[in-house]
Parts: sequence; structure tokens; C-alpha cells
Amino acid sequence: MKFLLDVAVAFGLLKVFAKVTAGQCRSNKCMVGKTAIVTGGSSGIGYETAADLASRGCKVIIADKADRAVSREALIERTGNPEVIYKHINLASFKSVREFAKEIIKTEKRLDLLINNAGISGIRNKLTEDGQLKVMQVNHLGPFLLTHLLADLIIRTPMSRIVFVSSILSFTNNLKKADMLNIPLNTTLDSMYAWKEYSNSKLCAMMAANVFSEKLQEGGVMVNSAIPGLVFSSNDPILNMPNNSPLNFIINKLLYLKIVLYGKNVYEGSQTVLYCALENDLNQVSGKVFADCMSVMQPPLAQIWDFRSRIWNKSEELVKLTESEKLK
Repeated sequence: MKFLLDVAVAFGLLKVFAKVTAGQCRSNKCMVGKTAIVTGGSSGIGYETAADLASRGCKVIIADKADRAVSREALIERTGNPEVIYKHINLASFKSVREFAKEIIKTEKRLDLLINNAGISGIRNKLTEDGQLKVMQVNHLGPFLLTHLLADLIIRTPMSRIVFVSSILSFTNNLKKADMLNIPLNTTLDSMYAWKEYSNSKLCAMMAANVFSEKLQEGGVMVNSAIPGLVFSSNDPILNMPNNSPLNFIINKLLYLKIVLYGKNVYEGSQTVLYCALENDLNQVSGKVFADCMSVMQPPLAQIWDFRSRIWNKSEELVKLTESEKLK
């Protein structure tokens, strides 16, 4: 009995430690007159991010695939801000991304914040209508194209920022060459690592953020990556990994238990994203990665200029950017 009590106390202390050390955005910045786009803002971390921005008076455009009018109405009721707008975008379709960007450019005079939050996982080797791996397109190529298409509007907006929501799983990637962006993983060799597509896509998004930070520096745009951490949510990528082998099943159950015991809720998961979007101390900070509202080390590959340049060039090719759309 004493052993069980000691174990319970230990778990409790670890839980308290996890909560106490979770980062928190303490910015009191007013966002009245500002405009933000939050992709995937209808649920999870994106919803909490949108709610915080709206509560500050920001005009928030929720860019999502599903028409969740209930989420929009709930945000308006929760924040008292009627300037919460829903616009359709399907990041798995380059055509949809272009249509969305065209409408934003037509209707909006400024864009202070672009938060590339939307992401998917657990879909293995599935291709989109554009012939790309769906996880890679939604998590990297779609946001990559969207950011290019909105770049001029963002540059024209003083003190604007772009936040790419990455993942701790970016450190577990097996990305070796740029061609892997649109080549299905070998099912036999990688059956033990069902999350590799997700890991690779989040690494690519982080590398894209680094290059955007370099190319948009003269325009005064700050671009950083945010790692929310382990978040207990039905949308969490770890909880949606396929159980395609006995080992995967065991690993996923252990990860699930870890998240339940020590994971953040969606509010806590949104804090680093908001920190990157709002913190005044980051007015001149770009090309960094943050977790728990602190600057952290990037995966080794993300720090190799030549490798991320090859990923960038391949991404330009896959999304079919025109010469006029490319950033110099």
C-alpha cells in the first residue's frame, strides 16, 4: 500500500511540475485595428489562439476546411468581438489555397499576423488531387504556397509577423533529401515509424520559416516557429497515429498515457503560438524556434543552410510558383 501511495505522490508531483513549467504568454498587447489569419482556427490550439486574438480586439479570419459556424459564433459570444470571420481553405488543394489568397488580397488592406496552425497526421502515403503526399501538403506545401501568395500584403503591413506551428516530432524525422517531399515512405521499412511523414512535414515547415525569415527580413516581417508541446486534444497528431503493427500499437498507447498524465490542454498549447505572435521582445527576432515561450534548439537539419535551400527549391517546384511569385 505504501508503494502505491508513493507512486501516486510521484505522479502527482510530476504533473504539478509539468503544469508549473508550462510557458505562458503574458503580453497585454492591444490588437484593435489589426488583422490576423489563423489556419485551422475552428478547433484545438487554433481555436484558443483565435479566441485570445479576438479578445484583444483583433479582426480574426479563421481559415478552415470545415464550415464550423458554431465555432465562429462561440468565439464571438466568448470574446464580444463581432469581427471573427470564417473563410474556406483546403490546404490539400493548391487551387483552394490560391482562391483563398486571392480573396484575402481583394478584401483586406492589411495582414498583421499569419499563423500557419492547421495540420493533419495519421494519413499514410495518401496523395492529394495535386499528386502530393497529403500530410506533407497540408502541413508544409499548402502553408508554403499561402505564405508566398500573401507575402506582399504582409510586407505592406508594418510590424507584421508570421508564425509556423511546428512540433517536437520534427526532431524524429528521417528526411535525407529533397525528393522525399513527394515520395511515399517505404511501408515495409518504415512500418515501425508511422509518424515519419508528419515529422518530416513539420521539419520542412520549420525550415521554410527559417528561409522566409531571411527573405522577408528587409520587409520588416518577423517569422518564427512555435512548438506547442504535448497537447491532450483529439486533434493532437500523436493521438491520431495509425496502429499498423503490434509495436506501433504499444508505442501509441504509451504515448497516449504520457499525454494524459503530463500533456497540456489546448489553452496551454496555444501559449507559445501567442508568444510568437504578440511578445514585444520579439519585435526584432526572426528565424527562431520557441517552446514554452522560450527560444530552443532546432533540429540539426534545420540549421544546415544548403539542405534547407534544397528543400525550399523543391517546394517551389511542387507548388508551381511562377517567377513573379517567388521571393528573391
